[in-house]
Amino acid sequence: MSWSGSRPLREAIAGLPEARARLEELSTVAADPELRELLVSVLSTVKRVERELDLAHRARRQLQLRRPHRHRPLPLRPHAARQRPDIFPESGPEAETVRMPVVERPADDDE
Repeated sequence: MSWSGSRPLREAIAGLPEARARLEELSTVAADPELRELLVSVLSTVKRVERELDLAHRARRQLQLRRPHRHRPLPLRPHAARQRPDIFPESGPEAETVRMPVVERPADDDE
């Protein structure tokens, strides 16, 4: 970071674990319910900030939230190295159109 305020920010981030430990200790000793509620809410905020600034945790969380990768079957296409035998070598886009022969249907005995 080239910003002049990066040093205080790094020091504040480094102090978060100590602040969390002190808040946890104070919340167990505090007798006043209002003070305990305040300490617990501040402790919750410190924990959240620690989680958000932890890049390793953030990367793990994003991997967990990603949708599972579905394996799709490969399409049924002939292998590129294997060529199909050319059954109709004379056919192609420029070939002349040929009429199909008429096939006689067998007569039905029911009629």
